Amino acid sequence: MPSPLDHLPLPTIIVREARLVTANAAFCELVGQSLEQAVGLGIQDLVAPEDVERILARYGRRKLGERVPDVYELTLVRADGARRSVEIHIKPRPDGSTYAQFYDITGRVDRQRNLHALARLGAQVQQEIGETAVLKRVGRGLASLGAQGVRFERVLAPRADVAADEWPSAPLRAAALRDGFAFVDDVPAAALATRAAEPVGTPAPLSSGAVLRVDERGRPPVLVSFAAPWLKPEDEATLRLFGSQVGAALDAAQVVRDLEHRNAELTALDEVATLSGRASSVPELFAQVAPLLCRTASCSAVSLFLVDQDEGFARLVHTFGGPTDASQAYARVPLAGTRLGETLQGGTPTVWHADDFDPPTQALMRRTNHTLVATVPMVSRSHVIGAINAVRAHSQPFEAKELDLLHAMATHLAAAIESNRLFEDLRKSYDDLSRAQAQLVQRERLAALGEMAAAVAHEVRNPLGVIFNALATVKLAGKLSADVEAMLRMVVEESERIEALVRDLLDLARPAAPDVSGGVALAPLVSDAVASVLGKSHDQVRFELVDPGGVRPVAVDPRQMRQVFVNLATNAVQAMPQGGRLTVRLEALQAGRLAVHFEDTGHGIPARAMANVFDPFFTTRAQGTGLGLTLVKRIVEAHRGEVRITSEPNQGTRVELVLPMEA
Repeated sequence: MPSPLDHLPLPTIIVREARLVTANAAFCELVGQSLEQAVGLGIQDLVAPEDVERILARYGRRKLGERVPDVYELTLVRADGARRSVEIHIKPRPDGSTYAQFYDITGRVDRQRNLHALARLGAQVQQEIGETAVLKRVGRGLASLGAQGVRFERVLAPRADVAADEWPSAPLRAAALRDGFAFVDDVPAAALATRAAEPVGTPAPLSSGAVLRVDERGRPPVLVSFAAPWLKPEDEATLRLFGSQVGAALDAAQVVRDLEHRNAELTALDEVATLSGRASSVPELFAQVAPLLCRTASCSAVSLFLVDQDEGFARLVHTFGGPTDASQAYARVPLAGTRLGETLQGGTPTVWHADDFDPPTQALMRRTNHTLVATVPMVSRSHVIGAINAVRAHSQPFEAKELDLLHAMATHLAAAIESNRLFEDLRKSYDDLSRAQAQLVQRERLAALGEMAAAVAHEVRNPLGVIFNALATVKLAGKLSADVEAMLRMVVEESERIEALVRDLLDLARPAAPDVSGGVALAPLVSDAVASVLGKSHDQVRFELVDPGGVRPVAVDPRQMRQVFVNLATNAVQAMPQGGRLTVRLEALQAGRLAVHFEDTGHGIPARAMANVFDPFFTTRAQGTGLGLTLVKRIVEAHRGEVRITSEPNQGTRVELVLPMEA
């Protein structure tokens, strides 16, 4: 049955008590329902869920006679679930019903929504790092707004090969480059379907397109072009703003890229400086720096040469990358008549192409696909000491900043090489002087101690033997009084102390070279030495040996090293008269060395005494001889090791022995 409203062209309904009484055909088409289906529906059945409460509230207020807007926007939900944005005009009727007409504004709302989304996209691209990330974000964002034919083109020079039906066309490109923006309302669907850089969905005829010129500081502009059905000529201001936002994001990306490049350069220079200061030899330095040079200069091979001016040659000392036969062919390069010599004579970095070399070198470069060689002199104190050859397997030219970086790295290397040479000379002289001085002191010391030890052995040991025999005879004579026995014990203890002193003097006077003919497992040697010292003190002093494993046998003299461990354990036990803990820890170090740590919880060594602990006859104990640590230091240094002592009063003492693994 037709509706009395069918003569009205706009969708129209009559509502009474919040339910639809009648509607015209235009409204039924708008909501996708027949008149029979629509009549009797409540308002809440027609509008989107988010609008229900607002519409019912307004309807109730209108029924109460309150003033409410007669025109407002809402969203209708069709029977198929599709949503339509409409503008509704309300007019009360005398019979208490309400007359409503609808204007479909879905296209306008979608366009506004897309423009708002475009503005948000312009703000979001500022968060991206890097040009690729920025353009990808723009492409994805435009595609999500229904755009097709999205293209990004950096204009290095005006193109003359643009086809007439290509998107964007040559006139559009020219207009965008000239004015910063170009708009067209008739974009061929075929051009978008075949030439779109990022097609979205199935190509469909589009009526509008835009081309933006995105400017960057110091770089050619980028043309951003896309087509979308919602674009209008009046959107130019919004699109220009979007282009400016994209340009700002690309500028920021360029700044980040420049900062990253500069940071990489500074990092590379810092790493070269660090390696130069850390490397113990020139070959080790070259082995560590060559991969860094290759990576920094984007090269496939790097060669390092040192100059021998007296012989007129540059000697190849290290290569990284490149064929082995090339290293053999250029092990010695003459300075006269070669490109290397020409660069070294000029003293500035030079880039050579394959055609600049002699035929054998050209053949080698063609075989290895090498096209460019940058030769950078290593200059120290105004004279050339070597050169770096950085070889590229691609035709990308060396930029000035890359050559500057290589030159700076070469300067670091040259300074490190010169410092290493001076250090080696100084160390050799110092070692020679130290050996001569040590030999002289050792000879004089041994001579003096030898004479003293002989005198002590003759003058003291014979009387000591008589004293020990007399003491033994007295003990066998019969029962003695308590006072006499106490005095005898005192005599025995003091006599044994004198004998120990004589024994230490003789050990110190006749230093023997350590016998390191075989490897010795230190863990059992330490356990045996400490056990012999602890004796009855084992209940008071807790001993712990920490052996993490991985410490292989060491080239030491087992007899001498046992004496070292005995002396250190004796000192530790005597420092803990009330008991405590003695910990011995083995630790494998780098560079073929290991450490043995003796740690006690005793009373420690006074700070004022730390400087003299290795001096002969220096002791802080009434019963000590002052030779224990002196012997320890002599034996460890004879093994080419080191002794370090740290101590905290009332906290304990730590003695660290560092020994080489090999003899």
